[in-house]
Amino acid sequence: MPRRPPKSWWDRCVAAVARGGKVIDPAKICGATWYKRMSEEARAAVLAAVEKGNEQVRRAAPKPKRAPKRAAPKPKRAATKRPAARKPVARKPAHQSRLQQLEAELRALGLL
Repeated sequence: MPRRPPKSWWDRCVAAVARGGKVIDPAKICGATWYKRMSEEARAAVLAAVEKGNEQVRRAAPKPKRAPKRAAPKPKRAATKRPAARKPVARKPAHQSRLQQLEAELRALGLL
């Protein structure tokens, strides 16, 4: 059945799709619905209803909208202790040679 869709059906379809606000081109959606998604019987029923003058073609009741699911609350993190500051470690100067270190130790002991 390569007939164009009736003008009244087309206008109602484009208006309904445009009201949704999520489609860039509502006419493409209606064209795809008419030519690809609707069965021959459904198209014949629309054409017969339009020819009779009955514009209100019976369609399925819309599904009730459900409220969006709430995200589960995130568990609270346990309070953690901050690590204590490190105590300074007495270090020998890195620039002294091993010989200088030994001399300093011998002087400290009073042997030099």
